[in-house]
Amino acid sequence: VLCTVNTVISTFNPNWDEPEMGNRYFSEAVEFSKRIITNEINRSASVTRGKLIVEKAIRESENQVVVLPVFYPWQGAVCATDALVIVFPSQRGGWNIQMVPEKPGSFDTRIKVPDSWKGKSGADAESECPGMSFCHPSGFLCAFTRREDAVNAAYFLTRKEAERNA
Repeated sequence: VLCTVNTVISTFNPNWDEPEMGNRYFSEAVEFSKRIITNEINRSASVTRGKLIVEKAIRESENQVVVLPVFYPWQGAVCATDALVIVFPSQRGGWNIQMVPEKPGSFDTRIKVPDSWKGKSGADAESECPGMSFCHPSGFLCAFTRREDAVNAAYFLTRKEAERNA
């Protein structure tokens, strides 16, 4: 069933066999519509604020590492640059580094973590890279407790990539 805003709002119309309650239904429909419009305005403003944060972080990036001060869906903007690694606060606490994909949504990343990091967690992860608490088995994402450790790991990876390509 295709459900449009118009269809949803029309559900506030009284049924043919209900006593006339049109004014109450109309008021409920207006309040519901106001909420939808307010949500869309807030979402649009949030997207604009997020894009500005990502654009600023891209301008301030160094050595192909972009550091975000807050989490925001970044792939579209960052994939359009030459960035290799992005650093951002984890929504679960701590900090993450993520290898930038070739294009948004891709599983192929521009840079790889050492194979020895992949799938490690806890003390095993820490022994591979200072401050690392987890590395995804595919290596696309690593977790750190502290921002500084995440940034250092990101710069380490870009230096290794530069050496490999030299």
